[in-house]
Amino acid sequence: MVIIIMARSIRLAALSKTAATLTQSRRAARKISSGVVSGRRTSTMHLPSKCAPSADFRLQRAQRFFSTEPIEWKESNISADALPDGSAVVVSFTQGESLFHAPWLWCNDPSYIHPSSGQRMHSPSSFFGWKIASANVVSKDHPEQGHAHAVRPIPPPPLGCLHPVGCVYKSTTDHGASDMPMLCVSWVRNDESFVSYYDTSWLKACRYDADALRDHREQTEITSERALRHDSTLFSIGYEQVIADQDSDDARFALLHAVLRDGAALVINTPSDDTEPASPVASLGCALAGSLSHGHLYGDTFHVKTSSNANNIAYTSVPLPPHQDLAYYQSAPGLQLLHCVNNRGVRGGESTLIDAVAAANEFRRLAPDLFQALATCEATFIKQREGADMVYFRPHIHDSNGNVTSVHWSPPFEGPLKIAADDLEGYYVAYAAFESMLDNSLPPNVHLPISDALREALRGYANKYTWEQQLQPGEALVFNNQRMLHGRRGFALEGDAKAPGDRHLAGCYTNMEETLSEYRLLRRERLRSAGKVMPVPNAGNGSSGSI
Repeated sequence: MVIIIMARSIRLAALSKTAATLTQSRRAARKISSGVVSGRRTSTMHLPSKCAPSADFRLQRAQRFFSTEPIEWKESNISADALPDGSAVVVSFTQGESLFHAPWLWCNDPSYIHPSSGQRMHSPSSFFGWKIASANVVSKDHPEQGHAHAVRPIPPPPLGCLHPVGCVYKSTTDHGASDMPMLCVSWVRNDESFVSYYDTSWLKACRYDADALRDHREQTEITSERALRHDSTLFSIGYEQVIADQDSDDARFALLHAVLRDGAALVINTPSDDTEPASPVASLGCALAGSLSHGHLYGDTFHVKTSSNANNIAYTSVPLPPHQDLAYYQSAPGLQLLHCVNNRGVRGGESTLIDAVAAANEFRRLAPDLFQALATCEATFIKQREGADMVYFRPHIHDSNGNVTSVHWSPPFEGPLKIAADDLEGYYVAYAAFESMLDNSLPPNVHLPISDALREALRGYANKYTWEQQLQPGEALVFNNQRMLHGRRGFALEGDAKAPGDRHLAGCYTNMEETLSEYRLLRRERLRSAGKVMPVPNAGNGSSGSI
């Protein structure tokens, strides 16, 4: 085993050295064009006038929008070379060079992608024994040269498509033919050989070199610079605009885009009629995701009102700490929608939001040891009562290569730990510290075994990044339940016999994957018209953002 590991290490070192030598020689032999701006642009989204946000929100959006890297469809001076050992290809774009390894190219060969389903028909295990004999860049009308079986990526993969061919979309004629050249790779194994063709614009979008991975992370990760603040104004849009938007889908796209970008948005002028099954909040949820989800415990739509024998403390008037709903599910709800039907005679009861993913990234910077405890120790999430018995164990924070991709936080629904005794004390210190960063309703004199400076930083963060607002009748708060924690201040019902106090919120959930699919479908045509990638930000669902 040691010999194998050492051999692999030597091979990787040799490969890196070979690639570096080739890169240096190519750079010395070629003067890179200076006519391309390599800086980053701020992405803009053109909304129809009926959806146009306020001036304040436009300023916020300009400051916080996810930057994008434009894809130059008319790019020239693309070239390619195979490494001498046949293990990879160096593709030289105008703005830099990228290494594409042989097994990666093998698994993404357009000839082995089913044309109508997009499913891969090349197993990675079939690669071994093959190597790259040569690689070069050719035009789209390059002659076949005896390899008639090779599939060319025509129509090309449109922007945002991870398949190496564009024919998987039914509307292939909409994408036309690409003017971009193709990478032609010749493969060899003993006396066997064949060629593969790859669209170079697709290769550029799918780069995985260090610079590309860094850019991808910067464009998609959720940090405090992109988080809601106490003084943020949420994007808002009219209910009828979303529901009646059947032709252009601009309003639906604007709402989904705002929720995925900022974590939350408001739908205003939502009708008060709450007749089942087509209640306004249900209609809104279906408009955004196609269907509702997670209705097993509380129904497809649920009603948050005070109850004398509540099976959830949300149905009381006591304060609710910041939390996620249904954290005891393997996949918690994606979007949560809360429609304020009535708020008559209510003192208090403000809704709160805080971005848990952004907070976790900042928590790592402020207290890396405490962060690590919450990223490794499994918490116990439970829902056990008459008619329900759900238990799920997992860490509070999921970290992938230094990028927080999900947070699981729901204090009211956490049970006894089952972790090593040596980890208990550290876990509870880390938990209390992170809680003080998420919940600005905690008393300021809570004693924690941390430094005064850290205590003040955590407390200050909670105050700065907790959004708070009392929802008014007709307002529907739409937020990402896997990224944002929501809470509620305690309240009292006031009034008299003729007009008693009444706080009534109607809610529902959507599935995250189905919601993201709806968003990406709406985004597909907008990418083509924009001519550049609008990255999908990290949704907090355990997967980093994507192109």
